[in-house]
Amino acid sequence: MNDFFGSGKTVDDLEALLEAPRPEMKPAPPKLVMKANRTPTMDQPLALFDVVACAGTSIPFDVTHSEGTNKRGNVVQYDPPRLVEKERQCIVDSTGKLYVDDSPAPLDDLPFRIMLDEPIQDSQEWSPQGATDYWRKKLRPDGARLFAHLVLCVDEILDFDRSWGTQAEMCSYVACWALSTWLMP
Repeated sequence: MNDFFGSGKTVDDLEALLEAPRPEMKPAPPKLVMKANRTPTMDQPLALFDVVACAGTSIPFDVTHSEGTNKRGNVVQYDPPRLVEKERQCIVDSTGKLYVDDSPAPLDDLPFRIMLDEPIQDSQEWSPQGATDYWRKKLRPDGARLFAHLVLCVDEILDFDRSWGTQAEMCSYVACWALSTWLMP
């Protein structure tokens, strides 16, 4: 007030401010800060970041709402709580950690952005049971057994009779190639 009256204004000037239309409120403009490096992006369902492999999938969750907002915007309690099944995007990493929103490890905690443009087909998604076995029960596939099984599948389908290697060598080569395609961009 001292500044207002100190600048030579009167009580009438102060009362005129009360009658004047209020200025339109606007949010503060955004602040831009250029980043030194790009944030890594997960743009396919399987990706490798440093030495951590990550798998993206959608899993159905039962979501319980004990509170919500009414039409006036007031918080109300639901009695009984409302139960809704919702598909949630999840990321499971090779350390066994599950990232999903509204959990102790939300997707925002990941050190990369998620840009999975196309939805994953049901036949290619990780089943809820498989994700649970990996995450909670810490069940891990045996890499050597998986590779041996893949070699047997290639051997059953392809014949490398006139190839530059033996049947076993070529089947192993194709199995290595097939495994590597899962983590290639």
